[in-house]
Amino acid sequence: MQSTSTISTIDDFKPLPLFRSGHRQTILGYFLRKWQKAMPAELHRLPLPDGDTLHLYDASPPGWHESGPVVMIVHGLGGCHTSGSVLRLAWECYRQGMRVVRVNMRGSGEGLAEAKKPYHAGCSDDIRLAVQLVAQLAPGSPLWLIGLSLGGNVVLKLAGELRQAEVPLLQKIVAVSPPIDLARCSDMLGEARNAIYERRFVQELSEMAQQRAKLHGELPPVFPKGLTLRQFDDVYTSRRIGYANVEEYYDKASSKHGLHAIDIPTHILSAEDDPMIDPVPIRESKRSAAVTIQLPKHGGHLGFISSPGRQGWYWLERQVFQQLSKKN
Repeated sequence: MQSTSTISTIDDFKPLPLFRSGHRQTILGYFLRKWQKAMPAELHRLPLPDGDTLHLYDASPPGWHESGPVVMIVHGLGGCHTSGSVLRLAWECYRQGMRVVRVNMRGSGEGLAEAKKPYHAGCSDDIRLAVQLVAQLAPGSPLWLIGLSLGGNVVLKLAGELRQAEVPLLQKIVAVSPPIDLARCSDMLGEARNAIYERRFVQELSEMAQQRAKLHGELPPVFPKGLTLRQFDDVYTSRRIGYANVEEYYDKASSKHGLHAIDIPTHILSAEDDPMIDPVPIRESKRSAAVTIQLPKHGGHLGFISSPGRQGWYWLERQVFQQLSKKN
């Protein structure tokens, strides 16, 4: 089936001079967003069918009223509701008068003690329940869903499974730097030039796995030195969530398989030079007319730090807000 959706040819992102490369954009974006101030929020605990619990952090700006817009944000791998990229985007939406709900996927952040299973790239059922809860909390509000990095794959997978009639006020989905082909993403992280990212992810995930075991009275897993992300997902993630091996997990959890079925307006934003995300699967994916794609040449992974002018450094946040505000 040929795609009838749109790939934007407009590239108005101008990277900060001396920070054009994907690696520099990725690292600069991480450190510039790292020091965001905390956002006061009400905690909602969402019980899941298997006994685990999700944490949702709900913040309404002054003057927000019932039927006002609500934005949900889902973090990436190794992140949580206090991640710099999540907080920066949350504050941008909050200042624009939107109620913001940051979703901690199971076991992340403060929810580690309330989840025996880890979150993963295919946990769209969890986010479906979170969307339904928010729709109940704000029954007359238009709802917008944003996923960052791994969270981007999760919200895209959900979009392919969800019919708009199920949550009629879910008006727009935006995925930023999403790994829609998990096997290809894993291959890229395994390349020598990306070793710094892979080591960080594996270290954080291994520590979380050991903490989880301790909190739930289980034998802590022992991981060999030099473990790759693919190996971690094979010996731990895939088995823990019910897949036979990493190949089955990566295949079943990759959102690329469901892009053709999306009927909710959905926008994918990713950079051509993202060191972790291959743009080819995004560009060549079979997708519905509800899906639009934006692939600037530069920007890295969740970077998009622009030259500081009247609009400031943070092009990514402005662009996401522009997509949310656009009428379809």
